[in-house]
Amino acid sequence: MESRTTISIYLDTRRKKSGGKFPVKLRVYSSETSTRKYYSTVFDMTKMEYKKIWLNPSPTGEVNKDIKTKLLKVQTKADEIIRAMEYFTFHEFEKQMYRKKGEGDLVKYHYVEKIKKLMKRNQISTANSYELAQKSFIAYVEAKNLTQYDKMLLKEVNVEWLEGYELYMLDEGKSPTTVSIYVRTLRAIYKSAIPDFIDASLYPFGLDKYQPPEANNKKKSLEKSELKVLFNSEPMSLEQQKAKDFWFLSYSCNGMNIKDIANLRYKDIKGDYLVYERAKTRTTKSKRKTEITVYLNDFDMATIDKYGIKSKDSKSLIFDIIVDTNNALLNQRKIKNFTKFINQHIKILAKNNGITPEISSNWARHSYASQSVDSGASVVDVMESLGHSNILTTQNYLKSLNNKKKREREKSLMDF
Repeated sequence: MESRTTISIYLDTRRKKSGGKFPVKLRVYSSETSTRKYYSTVFDMTKMEYKKIWLNPSPTGEVNKDIKTKLLKVQTKADEIIRAMEYFTFHEFEKQMYRKKGEGDLVKYHYVEKIKKLMKRNQISTANSYELAQKSFIAYVEAKNLTQYDKMLLKEVNVEWLEGYELYMLDEGKSPTTVSIYVRTLRAIYKSAIPDFIDASLYPFGLDKYQPPEANNKKKSLEKSELKVLFNSEPMSLEQQKAKDFWFLSYSCNGMNIKDIANLRYKDIKGDYLVYERAKTRTTKSKRKTEITVYLNDFDMATIDKYGIKSKDSKSLIFDIIVDTNNALLNQRKIKNFTKFINQHIKILAKNNGITPEISSNWARHSYASQSVDSGASVVDVMESLGHSNILTTQNYLKSLNNKKKREREKSLMDF
């Protein structure tokens, strides 16, 4: 396929430098997007020098010949990169053009690039997971006197390395869930590096290789009787009341998570229904976006009326959890702080009413899933209501419920 991108060595005469010369740059033009970009080289020239050295087919003098040879190398490298690209983007070109030799073999390089990409897409929470994973890898290699993380190659991450990392993390008191989250980021990094930076035969994950540990299968949902007690409980403060209201709003609205509640707008309300797209899926590569429809009951409408911003603008946020004019990072902090607020006060309220203080905002989502299945909904129905793209995720939500039913079934085996 013929490239629609052209390159040239260009004398940028738009601004003269202090020595009276102009910077020599690599000019890249994409006709597909009608975009032109300029990249600096180490050379500066006068107009006459540019004519004598670059435009002259056979420059005279060893110094001039050497300069032209180096500029030709820059141009040739750029040309080879562009020709090898299936689809040209400036971002990918810049990564390949200015990546240091061997840099793509390093684990750290791929994490840095991935975190940059996630931050650019405003996927702050996912970026934080990758950053925390990096920190845990640094702690592991330092504790075990292994290759420094800055110099660690992808090919060094083998089954033995991963098994050692898992044992180290568990010995440090980390949960299997945490280990699994961190290792899965490494698995994603490894997959994205194949085949450009690492051979597929070295991939250390899968059957008969390394598999991330299964998450702890702890109870994360309330029984129907517990939900009734909590709903009818009397909060001892306005903070507890607000925490309770938003916890049950999450539960009642298909287990909607707090980030999605924070991002709701009045235009999402369609009569007595709420139609929205999960914030988590807005940045996915798929062009097919899944809308979730929630029936708004009397409690939901009352909660929106009680805490909603009084605005007639359909584009306005319903709640004042975040602010439209803030950047994504600041709004992410606001969502995190609001989630902490709910967790702090719902735990106190639950404990005061004989319910486990381990409860959190996430339990509302799991409780919705469990109660839906108990009421006869299929796993597929629950998957669609939660906005999961993979049924395995939904099945993981329901593991504790399945174990409970299994225990009850096995207890009755001897009831003749």
